[in-house]
Amino acid sequence: AELLLDFDQVMAATFDGNGRIARFANRRRDMGWFLESGQNLRSPAIPLDAVPAWAPGNRDVAWIRPPGNRIVLGEPPDDRWHNIGERVLGLAWDPTGAAAYGLAMSENGSASVLRIRPLGGEVEIIREGLDASALPNGLAVAPDGQSLFISLATEDEPDADARHETRVNRDLDIYELEIKSGTLRLVSNIEGDDFWPWVAGDYLYWTHNEYDASVMLIPLDNPGAKPLFDVVGERGGRFATQLPRWNPSGELLAYTVGSWRLADWGLNLDTEVVAIGPDGDRGSPAALVTGYHADYTPSWSPDGRWLAYRSRRSPRPVPYYAGPDVTDDIFLRRAEDPDADEIRLTDLGWEVGDPNWSTDGSRLLFDSWDRVPGVSKPWVATIDPEHGDLLDVVPLKLPDEISGSVSGVYSPVSDDVLFIERLNPETQRLWVMLAAGEVRKVIEFTSYTRGGAAWTPDGENIVYSALVGEKMQLFLIPRFGGEPQQLTEEPANVLHGQISPDGLWVAATRLSQKKEIRRLPLR
Repeated sequence: AELLLDFDQVMAATFDGNGRIARFANRRRDMGWFLESGQNLRSPAIPLDAVPAWAPGNRDVAWIRPPGNRIVLGEPPDDRWHNIGERVLGLAWDPTGAAAYGLAMSENGSASVLRIRPLGGEVEIIREGLDASALPNGLAVAPDGQSLFISLATEDEPDADARHETRVNRDLDIYELEIKSGTLRLVSNIEGDDFWPWVAGDYLYWTHNEYDASVMLIPLDNPGAKPLFDVVGERGGRFATQLPRWNPSGELLAYTVGSWRLADWGLNLDTEVVAIGPDGDRGSPAALVTGYHADYTPSWSPDGRWLAYRSRRSPRPVPYYAGPDVTDDIFLRRAEDPDADEIRLTDLGWEVGDPNWSTDGSRLLFDSWDRVPGVSKPWVATIDPEHGDLLDVVPLKLPDEISGSVSGVYSPVSDDVLFIERLNPETQRLWVMLAAGEVRKVIEFTSYTRGGAAWTPDGENIVYSALVGEKMQLFLIPRFGGEPQQLTEEPANVLHGQISPDGLWVAATRLSQKKEIRRLPLR
């Protein structure tokens, strides 16, 4: 309530130079940043897309706006622009207001700490060659102004190849940077990401993020099986697995490996495969689809001859998600030959969703945008099942009842299609579109993410993930609706359910994420 005050909506907030809350908000048709000034509110003249940091006493303000390669001091019309030539990730002020500091990253992924003095206006490099995350991040200046705090993956210069490794220790830690000498000192070395430092009073605060994901097996119609258990992955963050898929015989399980570490977000994902025995025991994992950037779990064709998968590819190591020459497409490859040439099936210019096969193995269904960003729509790629040649890629027309889809899956026994429609940020709906074109609503449920949905092998039921309390859990429901059966009651999120071809197991992602505010007393 204190954050909202009498605003209609508060979209973002930070602290101003007086330690009070600055809000980016709507207030009776006025949109912008609002500062508390006594009992009143003041709206500074900075642009709507500005990301600001206020000097002590609000005597000045530093801000950036897209594309983020300039630091601006002051409010228009008295603003002073400073070309940085790099993308600025965070801003902070000296406690006296005598200088503003910025953390910036070049196209090659090397980060620098910069200083700009309002009087004189020169830009100085305090330290360069830093191994930072490419995501927006904060930096904080110590009360004596002699050092500042930043979040880094390592003390070394950034290594582009290491950013793409699935199993390396590159979580973010908090470092203290001495301004005069440029010397780094490790402050926090806790498992998990530590980022966005902030100094208040006699303490250093920061955000701590822990992310664990593993692939688990859940007995579905398997009375003698042991209960839920992890089949691959480690609960510890460094070896995360997710997005499982079965091969047509049910003897192999593919998955995506790599944690969503903030230093290299989206760069370190590959796919692996593991043999699964009748009792759920597994063999040794082996690489399946790998490359620079992100490879997502493949889908086997019904005859097991082809792998279709989404890959976000780059021809060389890139330092961040939207790096140079990055493409996002559907690829096809022979399943039994890891050295076989990939066949690129799409060139839409936008991100694509995971592909799903038709029963005859001639079509792949996936989602993407149509010409402009917005609600995603289903597309169909038709191929020659014998040679893998692409015949065409066309949008699939949805009935009027469905506004768009975030996932589409062919039935394993017919040309019926299961769609997930996102109605708003917290509500989704399952639909079944029959081969003849008729559409049936299955269920509406709460979900803030992409939890996935899949058919049972006989095409009569659907497994999906929905929010129960604060966690996502798996449910089973008849194809045309009815009373859903809750399959899991885990203390973590359970998503991306995929049913084995014999109907005895559900493979799913078990995901937990914890965020904390931590602090240390300043020396």
